[in-house]
Amino acid sequence: MDRFWAVARRFFDCLCAFSWYIAIAAFTTSYCSAHPLSDANSDDLYAMTLAELIELKVVADIASFSRESELGVGSTVDIITRASFERRGAKTLQQAINAYPGLLESPSFFGNSALAIRGYTSAASDTGINMRLDGVPINSFTLGSRLFDVYALQLGTLDRIEMIRGPGSTLYGADAFHGVLSFRTFAATSDQLALESEISGNAYRQAGMRISRAVSDTWRLNASLAYSGQGDQNEKYFFTDGSGDTASSYRQNHYDGYMGVVRLQSQKDEQLSSEVALYYRGQDLNKFQGVGRLTGPVMFPDDTGEIDTQVGMLTAGFKLKLDNAMTIDIKNYVWRDNFERRSSSFIPDATLAELHGGSRIHLTSAQSADTTQWLVGYEFAYMKVLEARNGSTPEPVEDRLRRVNSAIFQAKTPLLQSRIQLLYGLRYDYYSDASAHFSPRTGVIFNPTKTSAIKLLYGNAFRPPTAAEMSGSSLAGPANGAAEKIDTYELVFMLHSRGYRANLVLFKSIWRDAILLVANTEPSPPLARSNSGENEATGIEVSLNYVGPALRFDVGGSYVRSRDVTDDQEYIAFPETILNIGVGVNLKSVRTRIYLHNRAHFNTYSGPVTVFVDSPERLDDYWRTDLTLTWYSTKHHHEIYLNFQNLLNQENYFPSAASAEGGIADTQFSASLGVRLKY
Repeated sequence: MDRFWAVARRFFDCLCAFSWYIAIAAFTTSYCSAHPLSDANSDDLYAMTLAELIELKVVADIASFSRESELGVGSTVDIITRASFERRGAKTLQQAINAYPGLLESPSFFGNSALAIRGYTSAASDTGINMRLDGVPINSFTLGSRLFDVYALQLGTLDRIEMIRGPGSTLYGADAFHGVLSFRTFAATSDQLALESEISGNAYRQAGMRISRAVSDTWRLNASLAYSGQGDQNEKYFFTDGSGDTASSYRQNHYDGYMGVVRLQSQKDEQLSSEVALYYRGQDLNKFQGVGRLTGPVMFPDDTGEIDTQVGMLTAGFKLKLDNAMTIDIKNYVWRDNFERRSSSFIPDATLAELHGGSRIHLTSAQSADTTQWLVGYEFAYMKVLEARNGSTPEPVEDRLRRVNSAIFQAKTPLLQSRIQLLYGLRYDYYSDASAHFSPRTGVIFNPTKTSAIKLLYGNAFRPPTAAEMSGSSLAGPANGAAEKIDTYELVFMLHSRGYRANLVLFKSIWRDAILLVANTEPSPPLARSNSGENEATGIEVSLNYVGPALRFDVGGSYVRSRDVTDDQEYIAFPETILNIGVGVNLKSVRTRIYLHNRAHFNTYSGPVTVFVDSPERLDDYWRTDLTLTWYSTKHHHEIYLNFQNLLNQENYFPSAASAEGGIADTQFSASLGVRLKY
């Protein structure tokens, strides 16, 4: 009977959400009938805005180091523009990226995030994602990730997020194992000022500023500053204590995050462009999820943890177009971070500091559709652990140093009057403290028409152990030094035209020698690291976007199965099915845009199967509906908006990479009011 009422309630929730879509579509139809468009104003009403139109004609450099249409790149790419995450009312980086097929960002221990792409959700889901800020690699050497720092990466400073689903080691090296996240900060070519602020009933607040000014005839200053935070949430959670009774406690999920960027860029010189940039960001996370059941079968009575981070970075570089139309791109960077972790469990407080530096030089051929386009490059990276302490005790990873020398070659050759394009590339990475590796990729792109493509792609990636994995810690012992490897095969069908784009992706990946946490047979530390054998994933991803004169639709979904082949165990913490549906209406007569977005997860469990948790709890289907109402000024480009998150006030739960009992609760219903002013 309980199952009956659960299904009945879910059916009612789905019916409510569906009724919203029907109501908006019906209202739009009647509105358009009553307000027919003339040819003169149809393009104006297409102001689902120019930025939204640009979303349909995806142009990216993340998959080839040069700006290309999505039809021509050799990877599965998503471009998340500012217009996109503002339209959905995203308040954090997690919410901005968690609306696409084939991926799941979920909470992990101490406020860290786990990002699983195409399956494989586990305690190690914070590694294998290459994260870059304006082209600079920002992953930690010790932890192999930057997902513990996501609240410091402020949406208010970004123009767009570019994402590869699948391997990217041929372009970016070892960290680009499951995917790549590339953040592009604000940069404009004309004088402008943008101010924004938002407050919410759940104690959320944010404010930001972006400004661009010409400081001379040849130089332009672009600067952005953003802050967001959330007060105590008093999130109640339940768990089974050591005596087998049900107990409860609270997490606060309190955070403050900030980021500032200053970029001095040359302008008006088509042959030589240069830039010097300064970045600073930080975050303070309090009373987030703790270690869950990562270190034992029972959660601690107060399962909470905290993280503080600060990062400063300086970059300088230039691009020079030669007389033969080839381009030299040189960039140098240095950054330092500080990390502090506090836990309510037996795990001691930790501090970590690292220093990173590097250079790259790329030589790119002239851009031509009729001849082979190529890129050759050399990259150098330096990383050192300056401090690593558990309490006052130095960790084995302290003072560890790594140098990486890399050579890159990428090419694309057109055949049959550019109807067919051959992609091929190779990257060689030589590590001072790990094995060298070749990362190849190849593919064929067939363009039946100018607006369609069929792609057959192959990519290889590897991930050597991080500094912590190689050195061990008080929590987990050292890895045996073997690298992880993954091979991915993709068959892609694409159809793009004015106003719409449709993509279908079939993929299979084979992941060998995965480094996972297992119970230690020795008394201490409690965990060990093991290259556990072979894993594999197969799936399908679908997306459809349509932008019309007054209506837009965004639909995406995925079906993914991933498993540990060696142990014959499914990765059940990744949703078997993900569905995203968005519908938007532009009511020009009242200068109002309405956007309703729904995300659903089906067949998901509270966490991965581990040595301590062999039967994670099955989660109810995740069903979240968000609504954004935006009033805009066509003359001054100002906006006032209302955003309602979890409109139906569902009790949704994410799987926990740390295997917290029952998963981690998503946000409850909240309403926020915001303003954007542009001058």
